[in-house]
Amino acid sequence: MRRNIIYTFIIIVFLFTFTNQVNANSESFEITKKLEEYDKIVSHSFNNTLDGWNKTLFNNIQDAINAANNSEKILVMNGTYLENIVVNKNIKLKGEDKNNTIIDGNGKDIAVDIVSNNTNISNLLIKNNQTGATGINIQAINVTIHKNIITLNGWAGIQNSKNFDKCKIIDNKITKNGYGIFLDKKTTILDIKNNNIKNNSWDGIYLSKSENSEISKNIIENNKDDGIGLNICKNILIINNDILKNKDNGIYMFANNVLIENNIISSNINSGIFFKNSKNNDVNNNYINYNNEGLTLSSKSTDNNIIGNNFVENSIGIYIYKNSKTNNYKDNGNIFLENNKDIVFEEKENKSPGFSAIIILLSIFILLFLTKGFKKWSK
Repeated sequence: MRRNIIYTFIIIVFLFTFTNQVNANSESFEITKKLEEYDKIVSHSFNNTLDGWNKTLFNNIQDAINAANNSEKILVMNGTYLENIVVNKNIKLKGEDKNNTIIDGNGKDIAVDIVSNNTNISNLLIKNNQTGATGINIQAINVTIHKNIITLNGWAGIQNSKNFDKCKIIDNKITKNGYGIFLDKKTTILDIKNNNIKNNSWDGIYLSKSENSEISKNIIENNKDDGIGLNICKNILIINNDILKNKDNGIYMFANNVLIENNIISSNINSGIFFKNSKNNDVNNNYINYNNEGLTLSSKSTDNNIIGNNFVENSIGIYIYKNSKTNNYKDNGNIFLENNKDIVFEEKENKSPGFSAIIILLSIFILLFLTKGFKKWSK
């Protein structure tokens, strides 16, 4: 009996040792296989007992970036990395699984700061849950951000702190941030495509001083300010987007030479499209429905072409301010169906009577005072 127990114990120890060795060999094989495709791998499970430690294998992302050469590829395995990383090499940084590979900036300013040109960031979940914090900051050119989840960043999911050009923001889920995308420094040749931009606290996309850029094939929905806001922009394409249920305007524009074409712009609280001092824009073949105003032309918005659109079940199809009447919208194939009013013209300027009333009352008071003083003097 005792001998049988000893034999059983020996067999268990052997099997345990054998299993661990098989697992170790299997893990080593997987690492070797991944290193055929990637130059560096990051995992919380790596430590200094491994061959390649701090050369090809790392347990935090910044160390891997610091050790990388330009043009190398870094794979980040699943896990939560409490880091604020600076991408200062032109590398490709990729997560194993965007639902489970998490960079958490822990509320400290910027989670991922891109300072090197020709950088590619993909397949990561990036968050930085604090009021003034940002997920990704761009201050370089030719940057690609794709297939990420960018969420719970208090200030903005993506922002820029310097002018840049040739940036692609493609196939991302950008949700529950302050701004979804906030680019207030000059940008050119910007491509924002196939993103899901929802439930952000302010604008889904805000661009200032952007030129020669495209916003296409995005779902921009239920943001608490404008779906898209353009400020002092020109030569922008807004095409084939679904712009839905935003709490202010679907598109707000202070911009020139913009093409808005083949979009569905629906159920936005204020206007589907709001022009302010915007000129030489084209609004073509959009389906604009269930907004308070389908299209608003205000503040000297002139010389805009509105062609082939469907204005359906808005409170007002097109609202035209008095100083914005010289636009091309008549006999251009626009269809108006079941709006409360199809086209409304503002007949009078919206002027507050407050200041004028104050001036009149003050004048009467002065006149009465002078008259009383004159009568007293004449006695």
